[in-house]
Amino acid sequence: MAAWKVSYSCARSVVTPFFASSAGYGVYFDTGAVGHMQFRGTHDGMACNDSNSANPLCTVVSGPDRVQACFKTPSLDYDVFVGAPATVVAKYRATAGLMPMPTPDEFGTIKWRDSVKGRGEVIDDVAQFKRLGIPLGSVLVDNPWETNGCWGALQFDPRFGNPATLIRTVHDAGARFMVWVSPWVTPSAECKASLDTFGTGTTLLTPQGWNAVDFTNPAAKSTYEAKIAALVRLGVDGFKGDRGDETDLESLTFAGGPGRAVNNIFPELFARSVLQASRTAGVPSTSSSIAGCDRARPASSATCANSSRRSSPTACLSRWTPFSETRPSPGRPPGRRAPPRCEAAGCISRPGRFSQAPRS
Repeated sequence: MAAWKVSYSCARSVVTPFFASSAGYGVYFDTGAVGHMQFRGTHDGMACNDSNSANPLCTVVSGPDRVQACFKTPSLDYDVFVGAPATVVAKYRATAGLMPMPTPDEFGTIKWRDSVKGRGEVIDDVAQFKRLGIPLGSVLVDNPWETNGCWGALQFDPRFGNPATLIRTVHDAGARFMVWVSPWVTPSAECKASLDTFGTGTTLLTPQGWNAVDFTNPAAKSTYEAKIAALVRLGVDGFKGDRGDETDLESLTFAGGPGRAVNNIFPELFARSVLQASRTAGVPSTSSSIAGCDRARPASSATCANSSRRSSPTACLSRWTPFSETRPSPGRPPGRRAPPRCEAAGCISRPGRFSQAPRS
């Protein structure tokens, strides 16, 4: 059974609603909705499908004689690809969108500390690389670096001194300067000033106690992008987008729709805002996302793949490739007919293929 839900508790940081069969076909479900799939001979039982969960996955038949897919959406478009596995995968990639190719200089070494005490450690890291003769591509200042440790402030804490001077020093050493960012705003009393910059109704309190930036709200999106653009103009060359998968958004109501429709695409909205802000500032920046869905690939070719997702997210920096620009997704081939829809609850295709189980 495969859960299609961007969720830390489900051990799912990246979801792709696609499968390929050795029987000579594959199916791509063109949706960002939360869902899951059950294959013949497998059993149910993912932690995120616990019946006691606040937002259990929709139901499929236990021990089915067919492949089943179920999504929390009133309608569903899907593509069926026919051919050998390599052909099926190629067709899927052409439909879902291809990752952009990073430029050669983006494969450089990234120096990172879990926590940076201040300006001195950043300068020392650069000096040590130079002393040892190790080429340094980028310096990444990870969380916490924002004022008072407040997520969403997106301004340097005083312990870094003059940030423009610090960034210039790193640049003079031939390295890029990158910072950690998240889609959350800390709602604590000491961070009230940061939260207030977003305005009433533009962030949503999550079950974890963080406020999520509502990227479907134009005002919230504009505020967040203005903060990212200010960092780019300051000299920041790139961003590590983190924690997009660490809370359940299904129970929330976003400006753009219910949480069950936003949960999986939330990391994409986050990544695209960072990209758009960089372009607004007139400087192509590098970026990477810890979480995502297949739709986010044109916006973030650098999805960090941590095998368990239980350890520190930044543990996978060694497998982390940033990007400068993206190219548009090729989208659907011109002239392709709209895929059939399974509108009725419980509509079933013939055994051995796939079905859509009753929606909940």
